[in-house]
Amino acid sequence: MSQVSQITLVSGELARNTADVIVNSTGNDGNLSNGSVSYSLLEAGGQAIQEEVTRWCADGKLQTGSLVTTRGGNLRCKNIFHIVLSQWTCLNDESEELLLSLVTLCLENAAKRNFTSIAFPALGTGFNRFPGERTAEILFTAIETYLQNNPTSCLKTVNIVIHPRDAALQKDFEARRDGRSAAHANFISKEVNLMKTFTQQAGSSEPCAVKVVIGNLAKLQADVLVNTTQTDLILSIGAVSFSLLEKGGMEIQQECTEKKPTGLNIGGMVESTGGKLQCKKIFHVVLPVWNNGLNDSEKSLQSVLLHCLEEASRQNFVSIGFPVLGTGYVEYPAEKSAKLMLTALVSFLNANPDSTLQTVFIVVHPKDATIRKVLESQVSHGMEIMKAVSSVVIADGSQVELGPHTHVVSGQLVQEKDLFHESFYVAGEREALLGTQVMYRKLTPDNVKAMTPEDYHYRTVEAQFYKRMLHDPENKYEVTAVEYVINPALCTNFRKAQERMGETQAGYEIPVLAFHGTKDTNIRSICEEGFRQPDHPEFEENTDVGWYGNGIYFSEFPSYSSQYVEGEQMLLLCKVLQGRVFKCSAQKLGAGKEPGYDSHVDPHGLEIVIYDQDCILPCYIVHYIQIASIHVELSD
Repeated sequence: MSQVSQITLVSGELARNTADVIVNSTGNDGNLSNGSVSYSLLEAGGQAIQEEVTRWCADGKLQTGSLVTTRGGNLRCKNIFHIVLSQWTCLNDESEELLLSLVTLCLENAAKRNFTSIAFPALGTGFNRFPGERTAEILFTAIETYLQNNPTSCLKTVNIVIHPRDAALQKDFEARRDGRSAAHANFISKEVNLMKTFTQQAGSSEPCAVKVVIGNLAKLQADVLVNTTQTDLILSIGAVSFSLLEKGGMEIQQECTEKKPTGLNIGGMVESTGGKLQCKKIFHVVLPVWNNGLNDSEKSLQSVLLHCLEEASRQNFVSIGFPVLGTGYVEYPAEKSAKLMLTALVSFLNANPDSTLQTVFIVVHPKDATIRKVLESQVSHGMEIMKAVSSVVIADGSQVELGPHTHVVSGQLVQEKDLFHESFYVAGEREALLGTQVMYRKLTPDNVKAMTPEDYHYRTVEAQFYKRMLHDPENKYEVTAVEYVINPALCTNFRKAQERMGETQAGYEIPVLAFHGTKDTNIRSICEEGFRQPDHPEFEENTDVGWYGNGIYFSEFPSYSSQYVEGEQMLLLCKVLQGRVFKCSAQKLGAGKEPGYDSHVDPHGLEIVIYDQDCILPCYIVHYIQIASIHVELSD
């Protein structure tokens, strides 16, 4: 009788998976501290795993294309298969063939050991630079082929584990599983409205908006797209170039080769048509290698960007789209590139008030989590640049003069010390804030009327929940009710904390929305009395010792915080002030706050640790339900 095997997509951490064997991709040096997956296995599994891998290295067994086996250490698996991949360069290259063969080898070895389950991460999508859709295609193809060719295999479950923070990878794998093309959602404005829009000098006929969006550059609709490539103009090399070539067609490559048969000098630019893309032109540019900024690389990046803007304006184009320049193979630090680009953009806008450009896009690919986080961390820098121009276009399209203490929050113009904008007050909130009693308001969205304060708050919660809730294949989640909490005393303390943070550094006063999971019986007392630090004399219990410090834990990901929910399914959604953030590189069990910092985050950016309870404001009680879904099964 044939065996039924199932492929399951799991949203979680590979180190916590319970499969018999876990697959890990590492380098030839066998250093498990390199790479987020390897490091998480080492951290959770213990140093004994590294010692075994090191012995394999010493014996010369850990080479590209090889597989070595270690025990699972403190992990719940029996073994770990460590494989070595090669760098991805283009579609159907040798690295793809190698990945396919190694996945098959892992399945065969697991069966030989009579294992019934195996877990893979999204192999190759880290430092081997595999696009998510290619890894998804190769993993599913290899697994499906093996299961079809080996119907009596002892393997019953194959897990593909995607980390909760990798939303784009989740979509790539879900699309392949469901037989769809891996088309990501339409472009969205940056989540925290880092720079909703800049404008040119007041009085210009058409203000130019600079928008940071998350998406695929090849899918952007703009007059001009900017592509960074190499001097040989081989567009199949490099993630941005390859995506433009793949979706735009080979005529783009042919046109570049015809115009520059000997290649392009560093700092140079060659134009091509857009092929099948939704643009009129592509400006192909070459940047120097970063080299710690020692070879005029900073000036070169800004010069290239200015040249693109000037040329687009000269040709009377109205929109242009840039990637975050230089963050690929020329190795510009993301933070440095972002700052250089923003500074150059403002310089161009101020110097060219009559430019034809109306929109400049900076496009961040969904899978580039690191670059996205760098842009998020640039809030204060973005605010400084915004103050370098004289006006801003807000949500209703009007142009407003900027003062020295003005911010734009969610498209609204507000003063630096008034980030609780009165236009968001629900009925009775103003009066409640003048009193002493805690007010609870059940929010009901109104789909008929224009956006009301109740709608604003409900949609804020809904958006935060769904955009951060990565649906695992086992369950779906649905918000069933939202309660808005107004605690006058906690609001007063939080505003004072905002003022203190803002005086330390501009931008520190802007809160982050984050979830907290706990027992359902704790929710009301937290809303009434606030959070208590673990060292508070009336603190009752700890969930654990505090892996990344002895503070109060939050996460922007509801799926992560929901692990700590007990009883009725409710999460607290709070405003938290992170201030200066210390990123932990390893566990800091029960440790106090790092000197000179205000909060901690774990190595993967999933957990936020707050040490000052005044920097936390409980805002919403989110009621949700968990709906079981059906496994995806394959049988012969």
